[in-house]
Amino acid sequence: MTATPRACSNCGRPLAGDEHGPKPLCAACKRAIVRRATPWAHIIGALIGLAAVFGIATIFPQYIRFLVGWLTIGGLIYYVTFKVVRRAAFEVIRARGIPVFRRS
Repeated sequence: MTATPRACSNCGRPLAGDEHGPKPLCAACKRAIVRRATPWAHIIGALIGLAAVFGIATIFPQYIRFLVGWLTIGGLIYYVTFKVVRRAAFEVIRARGIPVFRRS
């Protein structure tokens, strides 16, 4: 019994054997979705990270000598927010579908 080759749910290209899930995507389609999701993740992550540092600095103004620590916490908040938002944007873009650009 031979396994039937699976195709990308977006562009129809054949997939490697390691693609799983109900709507598998090829590497090119994944790359396109991540490229579209990344700017949104950077913007939202930066805004939330800056808001966290500004909020901490205004709540605890007497501890400004710990600025490096506050910036480190802001960077960590940015990184986590970036990862979460990029994944959420990936799923939203994937659900809406991405245009197929076929090369001739």
